[in-house]
Amino acid sequence: MSAADIHNLSLLGAAGAGKTTLIEAVAHHFGAIERRGRIEDGTTLCDFQTDEKEKKHSLGAAVVHLETSAGKLNVIDTPGYPDFVADALTSMGAAGCAVLVVPARHGGGVPFHAVDLWRRASNLGLARAVVVTKLDGDNLDLDEVIEDVRSTLGARVVPFTLANGTGKAFTAVEIEEKTGSPWRSQLVDAIVEADAAL
Repeated sequence: MSAADIHNLSLLGAAGAGKTTLIEAVAHHFGAIERRGRIEDGTTLCDFQTDEKEKKHSLGAAVVHLETSAGKLNVIDTPGYPDFVADALTSMGAAGCAVLVVPARHGGGVPFHAVDLWRRASNLGLARAVVVTKLDGDNLDLDEVIEDVRSTLGARVVPFTLANGTGKAFTAVEIEEKTGSPWRSQLVDAIVEADAAL
């Protein structure tokens, strides 16, 4: 395995965004675990320290190593509370991509701490992506959630994959590039704007 086959992702976001739960889902998807752990039960891969299990949130960064068809994926779970921002910042130094995890909230927008981490990742020249979590919640409007994220983080944030609904209607995630989505042209424009050689 060469260095080109190793991919490091830093999951960033405010407390309660769903970073640790997302890592459980990704680890399960790639077959690293048979069953997803739960924060409430103290059984997650990343929150293994006694204090983290008691407080039910991350206190330090943790890495989960996954084998994928594209190589090795190292996913770094970072604490969301601003008091522990040092681990989030240092994780970016090891990452090739910063993934901002934002919870879908009715009228909630993107938390300030998450916006600050997004800007810091940009200043470091990292590739960036956004994952919106908690779309299975009630009283959510998907278009409103997307608009909140885009108005806060910038118009270059364009859905590549998109939930097919919210609440009980959320049953699948679709790849926008393949579905003939109206987002496709904006996605192409954003890619060309970022790197005209593509």
